[in-house]
Amino acid sequence: MEKKKIYNVGDDIPKSLLLPLGLQHTFAMFGASVLVPILFGIDPGIVLLMNGIGTLLFIFVTKAKAPAYLGSSFAFLAPGLAIIKSQGFEYAQGAF
Repeated sequence: MEKKKIYNVGDDIPKSLLLPLGLQHTFAMFGASVLVPILFGIDPGIVLLMNGIGTLLFIFVTKAKAPAYLGSSFAFLAPGLAIIKSQGFEYAQGAF
């Protein structure tokens, strides 16, 4: 049985893993950052802009010690739809 290595934030990732991990991250973030806004009827361009601003603020606040991309999440689907159904879209926008 092959032992799998766990990489921490400060570790250097082998070059052979950078492309597959980058592609996986791209597909995951694209789905969350484009599909979720489309499902809620929000302009994906605005969401991507706010994701970029949030990411830049995060990098500035943490002094670039924790690399991250702040984006949308599929976790917001159920509560967002529940708020829209019970209170209306305006209240869901406040929650977003």
